[in-house]
Amino acid sequence: MHIKLANFIFCLIMLFLSFNVNGQNASDNNTPKLNSPYSKIGLGDIYSDYNPYTAGMGGLSVGMFDEAHTNIENPASLGTLTNTVFDVSIYGRIGEFSGNAAAQKFDNLGGNISYMNLAFPLFNTLNEVLDQKEKPLRWGMSIGLVPYSIQGFNIASSFTRDDTGTIQGERNGRGGTYKLVWNNGFKYKKFNFGLGLGYFFGKKIEEGFYQNVDDDFFSDVYIENNRSYGGVTWRLGASYKIDIPSKKETKHPQSLMLSTYFNGRNKLTIKDDNLLMSSHFINQLRDTTLNQIEVKSTEYLPQTFGFGVTYEMLNKLKIGVEYINTQWSNANSGRSEEAFKDTNRFALGMEYIPNIYSFNNYFSKIHYRIGFYNETDPRVTVDQLKTTAVTVGFGFPIILARQQMSFVNLSFAYGKSGIANELEENFFKTTLGFSLNDNTWFFKRKFD
Repeated sequence: MHIKLANFIFCLIMLFLSFNVNGQNASDNNTPKLNSPYSKIGLGDIYSDYNPYTAGMGGLSVGMFDEAHTNIENPASLGTLTNTVFDVSIYGRIGEFSGNAAAQKFDNLGGNISYMNLAFPLFNTLNEVLDQKEKPLRWGMSIGLVPYSIQGFNIASSFTRDDTGTIQGERNGRGGTYKLVWNNGFKYKKFNFGLGLGYFFGKKIEEGFYQNVDDDFFSDVYIENNRSYGGVTWRLGASYKIDIPSKKETKHPQSLMLSTYFNGRNKLTIKDDNLLMSSHFINQLRDTTLNQIEVKSTEYLPQTFGFGVTYEMLNKLKIGVEYINTQWSNANSGRSEEAFKDTNRFALGMEYIPNIYSFNNYFSKIHYRIGFYNETDPRVTVDQLKTTAVTVGFGFPIILARQQMSFVNLSFAYGKSGIANELEENFFKTTLGFSLNDNTWFFKRKFD
């Protein structure tokens, strides 16, 4: 047990270090990791479909529960967990922007660690087999770290005014935000319920450089804003399983799962460092016009409600559909100058396993997945941004020591994001994840 605990602590340390290194790179490097013009608005580009298990099924998050994978979005899912699971994934993304707002087509490349979550049941189901007694209550716990948003843009501009002449400028931004989540889920008979607590944090850096090309006296202006975020978050989840009766005994019993999650507005504390400097060409003097340190303000993460329905034929077929509404219009306080709209997400996904019991045909044991999602974005320019994508995925089972089955999850997504005819991105995304399973945690060994 001490070895298990040491491994658990080691995983947490590595989890923190990997995201900390990524955050430092984003903050210290003046070149943004990606070039997404829309990411300059609000928190940036919001992550979705990052779970390696469900990414191939349209990114389902409300009601897709599984014994061998984790679901960090709905804490109620932990009640069904039977194994200790460590999920980790990375993604790569390539896109091309085009439209009337772009002078020419340009590429958008990105990639990063997208998901890390360690989950375990507090009561090992092997003990129930040995004791020949099933516990009425099950309890699962997880701790994970996932990205929430990412910012990266580099925009050049030029404009002319009667009083100043022609101004040429360049504006860039980089950084991102993350969620550290501690979830607890319980199962009692057909009911699952859970509570998730978390800490939201991150940092964004925006810089602007402007030069008057028509005035030799006025040389340039430099503007910088460093913004950090911090705040506690919470979420409630629940589900109810309905068994579908069968007229004969089967290896694939059927059921219907009704699931939901909800969180209210979560308060964030904002700290801004603002710097404004100007220099003059003639005397080369640099003047600091503004220098503010840790200017505090308050904003809010939005209220979210999700509902999903999942049909399952055990070890054969899963079909899920869900709807998520996020109240972004009431999220931010008066400090934000940007207007946001409520968002809606609709997703549909399916997983099919030809023959999980096959001994001589590996392809029959692969989990084949397909899905679709359509979602609106809270950010508004000439219209509200939208994203539509189709997804496919595969779960490749692998056998580790002591006949423990784990998975390599691979998924692909192709879609469009933005505003049609204005500035729209065609993108292709690949997610590679590993789900490592172990059923020996909290196992009571008996000796004669």
